[in-house]
Amino acid sequence: MDIELITGRQWPEAIEQLLRSLPEWFGIEQALLDYVEHSRTLPTTAALDGDEVVGACVVRRHFPRSAEIELLAVRRDRHRQGIGRRLVEHVAGALRSEGIALLQVKTFGPSGDSPEYELTRAFYEAIGFIPLEELRELWDEANPCLILVMPLEAVPADGGSGFSPPSGP
Repeated sequence: MDIELITGRQWPEAIEQLLRSLPEWFGIEQALLDYVEHSRTLPTTAALDGDEVVGACVVRRHFPRSAEIELLAVRRDRHRQGIGRRLVEHVAGALRSEGIALLQVKTFGPSGDSPEYELTRAFYEAIGFIPLEELRELWDEANPCLILVMPLEAVPADGGSGFSPPSGP
């Protein structure tokens, strides 16, 4: 397996094909179409085996020092081969070099019932993401949203602001 990670291009058709092959994770049609649309313009890193996209990571920047993994998907027959980990490590390294301090990802939360997303949450935690909060109102009641975060750099105790809370009475 000689997987090459490529950034700086868009692969919306290949990403749509990839997502449609993973209905357990991407079975909501409008969400799938939204991911494909985002992959046309947002920064994307693809894992290529030859000229075939076997994985993809799409990133959204919300603020100058934080970013979000909008989409991470790996072809089913390539699961458990380190491709997802390599994609996230590659993206995190690039973001870190650009001064991004915090990376987040949203996924189906633990209060919902999904063996597939149980594996997804375990994957994210194994590579360094920390569960932050589960929100039932962000998507909808049937789809609880778990927000996980990964610090990309050490943040000073004062948050880098120079602010120190008052001490003592």
